[in-house]
Amino acid sequence: MGSKLAEFVMRGPYQALITAGIIGGLAQLMLPLALLSSAIVGLYILRKGDKEGIFVLFGATIVIMIVSFFIQSRPGLSYPLAIILLLPVYLSATILRATGSQGLMVVMAAGCAAVLAVAVQLLSGDAVAWWSGWLKVAVNGVEGATYQGFEKSGSIQLINGLVAMMLGMATCASVFIARWMQSMLYYPGEFRKDFQVLQIPRKILFFIFVILGIAAILNRNLMYDLAIIATTLYFYQGLAVLHHNAAKQKGSPLFYLVPPYLVLTFAPHYAIVGLACVGVTDLWLNYRKLSKKV
Repeated sequence: MGSKLAEFVMRGPYQALITAGIIGGLAQLMLPLALLSSAIVGLYILRKGDKEGIFVLFGATIVIMIVSFFIQSRPGLSYPLAIILLLPVYLSATILRATGSQGLMVVMAAGCAAVLAVAVQLLSGDAVAWWSGWLKVAVNGVEGATYQGFEKSGSIQLINGLVAMMLGMATCASVFIARWMQSMLYYPGEFRKDFQVLQIPRKILFFIFVILGIAAILNRNLMYDLAIIATTLYFYQGLAVLHHNAAKQKGSPLFYLVPPYLVLTFAPHYAIVGLACVGVTDLWLNYRKLSKKV
């Protein structure tokens, strides 16, 4: 299915932008479709570069707006989610195309998330109150969800960082899907190999500590937001370690991957923090025994 879709959209920019636009518009009904829509744009950027990629991006944006005009908006989402993802996906896919490094792509995605967190903190005056007002509306579109449930869990105090982190993770997921489709179409098996050696440059950790230190002086809430976003970086490195080691075990890798993915599905906070710890310690312990550290 993925290879057929990739083959179709790569026949030309109009196929790509119309397909991405229709799927992005339908994401108003099923939010995960926004990842596929932005992944199609990301695929075109990875394969064709900036000039044609930007054409597809703007064309898809127009089609998304046209399609979403005929679909009732979800509570709290005045604009289709796919449109919100397009710029971060463009920047992240461009970095991946230029460097070939999935680790640097993740850094760019986290950087976009950090810009969102900082902007909301500065422009809103009170990010928690601002997001709380949005959340009271948005929960109406999620069956079984209540604003009181977020208050009881205490997550409402971290909502600015959590929303920004979700933007970063959605951006990474979209570009990973784009790279996976590109690999299936042009470089079979390469996506898996590249992901298993994903690394965040060591010096990034130093910059994170510096930025967190400055944020702690200026705005403690912003420090918490940025710390949550930083978790995204090392979560993906930890996930890469997991896949690398699973591929080396005897038998099916699924036997080793299913349990952690079940935890990620039903208790994501534990899985994300746990894999982020693996990712950070991998900077020094080199669990994968990679010959070159960055």
